[in-house]
Amino acid sequence: MSPSRSNDIHQSHDRSQAGLKPDRLAPGSLYIVTQPLINGRFHWSLLSVDLSGSITQYQWHEYHGGRTAEKYSAQHIERTSSIYNGINVLAYFKIGGYRHIDQDHFDECCREVFKWSYGTVQENQANDITPKTWLLRVLDRFVTGGAIVRFDTVQDLEYAVATLSRYKERQFLEAFLKQRPYIAPVMEL
Repeated sequence: MSPSRSNDIHQSHDRSQAGLKPDRLAPGSLYIVTQPLINGRFHWSLLSVDLSGSITQYQWHEYHGGRTAEKYSAQHIERTSSIYNGINVLAYFKIGGYRHIDQDHFDECCREVFKWSYGTVQENQANDITPKTWLLRVLDRFVTGGAIVRFDTVQDLEYAVATLSRYKERQFLEAFLKQRPYIAPVMEL
């Protein structure tokens, strides 16, 4: 499920939040971004910041306009925000041990994870073709190729991101109920 199918409480309750920026993202770094969906789940995507500070979002997401339900995409982001596509960002998780690789190689690693998609999101989910699975497989490729060097595993990163995202979602909901802005933090992993 893409962020566009999230329930209303996870939609931005204050459009003025769109201009709020989390802490500056570091050049030459890689981030996992989570956004809340319904039923305690999250949309997972990657942000790559090149050495000049240019930001590109990479994700497997729902697609309307073709025969497949979802697809891979990469898009340039002008600046970070606490909201993308009308859905709040819970946090930016900086991946320690990342060694910057050129955008073409990065894109190739991302593009090759899922070669195709089923006709519905539900069929994809039943066959483990999800944004989270896509992201974890990209990270596995980066570890295998030496672009990420860490002592822990990709599964350890998955656990940390999921746990911290649940905590941040509670903070987001509290801010929503109190009608306060929520600014997505940058957290190092």
